[in-house]
Amino acid sequence: MKDESDTVNVLVPVGSLGAGVRESEIEYGLARGAHVIASDAGSTDSGAAYLAKGESKNNYHSVKRDLTVLMAAQRDARIPLVIGTSGQAGGDLNVNWTRDIVLEVAAELGMKPKIAMLYSEQAKDAVRSLSAAGKIRPLPPVGPLDDETIDQCDHIVAAMGVEPFIAALEQGADIIVGGRSTDTAVLACYPIMKGAGWGPAWHAGKTGECGSQCTVEPLRGSGALLRVGRDRFFVEPLSADNTCSVHSVSAHMLYENSDPFRLIEPGGGA
Repeated sequence: MKDESDTVNVLVPVGSLGAGVRESEIEYGLARGAHVIASDAGSTDSGAAYLAKGESKNNYHSVKRDLTVLMAAQRDARIPLVIGTSGQAGGDLNVNWTRDIVLEVAAELGMKPKIAMLYSEQAKDAVRSLSAAGKIRPLPPVGPLDDETIDQCDHIVAAMGVEPFIAALEQGADIIVGGRSTDTAVLACYPIMKGAGWGPAWHAGKTGECGSQCTVEPLRGSGALLRVGRDRFFVEPLSADNTCSVHSVSAHMLYENSDPFRLIEPGGGA
């Protein structure tokens, strides 16, 4: 970034991959100078069953349809496509399920993209060792983690921050299929890598994580465009008949977050 007037522009096509991207919005975002396409693909909101079974709430056909639109856009614009918490829960089975769809779409589109796979599933022995060493702390009101609870788990994932995504981007990935990660990290990684301010990048990511939910009329669109600078960020809807307001943008810092002035996110090695 040359100066504070420069921004890194993130096209957020939808709040959850498979929920329905709009081709007109993708075209608009690219015309407005998007440097990266980034989308969350899952959540813990729907419960633990999708992690335990390795299944996705958004079905194969809806995810394939969205990926077809986004991968064609990635190819034509020659910008990265970043997906986080693949297959709803981000476990290894969920990631591989999404990978298979990506490979299927690539073959149909005649593409040979460089695909990075980011796995976040944790071995039970490793979790037990970390717990015994006192390196796992509970989040209130949950109590300490015990070995019995660990043994009862079918799959355990750790939420990734921006670092693994940045490592993949720096190695030239065209498409990233990421495991469990925070919605915010998926959107913040590229601006941070390109020199945007960490604070604005994280705040913008939090604002745009649910796509058009940060706009005045969320049902009029699916996505949003984030412009992230060194000390500020800008948000605009991808739908021409929609708008953003101070309230619609600022209110999202209270979505799944108790303090609108403080956002706590994970970080760690790639």
